[in-house]
Amino acid sequence: IKKRALGPEGTTSGEYHDNPLLNSLVYEVEFLDGEVREYAANVIANNMLMQVDSKGFNTTLMKGIIDYKKDEAKAVPKSER
Repeated sequence: IKKRALGPEGTTSGEYHDNPLLNSLVYEVEFLDGEVREYAANVIANNMLMQVDSKGFNTTLMKGIIDYKKDEAKAVPKSER
């Protein structure tokens, strides 16, 4: 999270709430590739909560696909799906 997002008139968008899931203030979020997007605090909080289990452990199963290869002898053709 970079900073709180401001509208065209320099004012913040959304409303603060003590409960993060009800907080609708909008923030600028910068991703690893440098892209910046605006998200409401409740969306950010919900995303963070969805990534942990009931004991607080991270449950991310996969960060990404680095490489792959297709074995034509074992691959199921699209026509047979």
